[in-house]
Amino acid sequence: TPVEYLGERCLQLTALHPDGNAQYSAEVARLNSQDLLTQLDNRSFFMMRIETAIRTAVQKGIFSSLIIIEVNDFENISVAIGKSSSNLVLNDIALYLQGAINQPCAAGRLDDHLFGIILHDGDPDAALALCRQIREKINNRISSAMLASLELNCSVGMTLINGHALNANDIIERARTNMKRELGSVS
Repeated sequence: TPVEYLGERCLQLTALHPDGNAQYSAEVARLNSQDLLTQLDNRSFFMMRIETAIRTAVQKGIFSSLIIIEVNDFENISVAIGKSSSNLVLNDIALYLQGAINQPCAAGRLDDHLFGIILHDGDPDAALALCRQIREKINNRISSAMLASLELNCSVGMTLINGHALNANDIIERARTNMKRELGSVS
């Protein structure tokens, strides 16, 4: 609105608190839970999802699986193709993870080049099959942003989210341990 301040004509801008706008509040909440680059859950929101899955396992006996995917040697790949192209590679992986899973799940970005998937079905055989599918797809050039001379590959680990879980960090460490093993083992 036009006002006068110290003898000068100016405009006054009034910003109202968004409490009355449910659509705006929902959009802010969505953006606060989302990784800006990949549009997957951000780390803090994904960690809360893991904690929720642990509570469900302890209180109701309903197990889930956590799959983690780490792009191998990503720092060197990023140096070779540049920051913008490496961001495209991460985006391509995120798009694949969002579209590849045809069962109830949550996908998130845990670190620069570490992704996670929570499968709400605790079937370890289905989770291991999905691990193999993800590894095969990423290792067979998921992104056109890669140079032909570079190989994109990943490591995949999986663990059950059951009543023996301590917390989200414990679950991630279990999956990391299994990442170092052959994809046939589950803890």
